Amino acid sequence: MKGPRVYRSVDPVDVPSRFWLCWFVGFFDGEGSITCLACSTVKSGRKVVFRVTASQADPAVLAEIQRYLGGRVFPCKGGRMWQWCLDGALLIDTRIEPIFSTYPLKTRKAREWELVRPLVAERAAEIRPGSRHTTRNYRDGFFDRVADVQRRLSAGRKTWEHLHRAREPVTPKPRGGRPGPYAKRRTVSGSSTGSKTGSTAVT
Repeated sequence: MKGPRVYRSVDPVDVPSRFWLCWFVGFFDGEGSITCLACSTVKSGRKVVFRVTASQADPAVLAEIQRYLGGRVFPCKGGRMWQWCLDGALLIDTRIEPIFSTYPLKTRKAREWELVRPLVAERAAEIRPGSRHTTRNYRDGFFDRVADVQRRLSAGRKTWEHLHRAREPVTPKPRGGRPGPYAKRRTVSGSSTGSKTGSTAVT
C-alpha cells in the first residue's frame, strides 16, 4: 500500500466499496472528529471553518481514507500520531454527507453531525459553482448560528468526558498509603528494626 500524500490535499483516486464505507463510518465513530468553528481576526475578519478529521498512529490507515475521500494527511503530536483532514463545506457536503446519510453514525457523533449538517449544506449551496446565489460572504445570522453550534458542541463534549470519567472504576487507596521501599518493619512490641533480612525482633 502506498503511503499518504503528506500535507498536500488531494482528490479521490478510487471509488470505495460498500464494505469499505461501512468500515469508514465505524472507524469515524471511534476515531473521527467534527469541527464547526466561527472565528474573527483583525486581518481576515470573520471566518467559518467546517472540518472532519480522523487520527491514527498508523499512517497507512489514513492513506486508505485519503485514497477514497481525498483530503490531506500530516503528522501531529510530535510525530507520534497522524491525522487525516478534509476541509470546507463544499467538500464535506459532496464527499461525506452522502456516506453518513446512507450509513448513519451511531455514537454521540451522530448528534454532532445533525447539528453541523444543515450549516454545511447551506454554506455549500452558496459557494457551489454555478449556483444562482453564489457568494463568498456570509448571510445575516449565519456566523452567529455557527458560533451557537460551536458552543453546543463544546458543551456536549465536556459533558460526555465528565460522564466517561465518572464511569471509570476507582481503585481505593490503602489506608496509610503504600509503604516505601526503605520502610522499617514493625516488631511485635511496636518497635522497629533496621534488619535487612526483614526478621521480626521479639522483646
